[in-house]
Amino acid sequence: MCSSDLGIQLASDKERLALLRAERDRDIAALLTPAERAEYELRTSSTSLALRARLGDAIQSEEDFRKLYALQKAFDDQFALPTNTTRPSPELMQQRAAAERQLQDDFRAALGDEKFASLQRAADQELRALDGLATRLNLPAGTTERVAATRDALATESQKINA
Repeated sequence: MCSSDLGIQLASDKERLALLRAERDRDIAALLTPAERAEYELRTSSTSLALRARLGDAIQSEEDFRKLYALQKAFDDQFALPTNTTRPSPELMQQRAAAERQLQDDFRAALGDEKFASLQRAADQELRALDGLATRLNLPAGTTERVAATRDALATESQKINA
């Protein structure tokens, strides 16, 4: 039994996985044209999978997905967190936080306010849970929106008090 069978990854396991990923990527690059490879990455990359997991059905079209993917991929490429055990520097984390805020602004610009609001709602785990609860308890339509509005108003007031 090896360490990875136990759910534990040693440094040597991570090195082997990185080597295997690099070999896989080289093999795929050799088989596909650049356009085919771009389409492959659009469908299977970690950026693509994370975007779909976070936003899911809120992405309304293939065109919207492509716009969001391009923006998210550029962010991920520039601000990938280290995979080793070292913690990122505070400066890197500040730069990353600023870039995340800019990414949200870029999403809004790419999609427009209405679609962006839908995306934000889809990414909000609390609202997803509340939607499920409202459905389960047969609460009136609009309950989730009223709770979200109240939550946001209270958060704004709380920030004012803290300031």
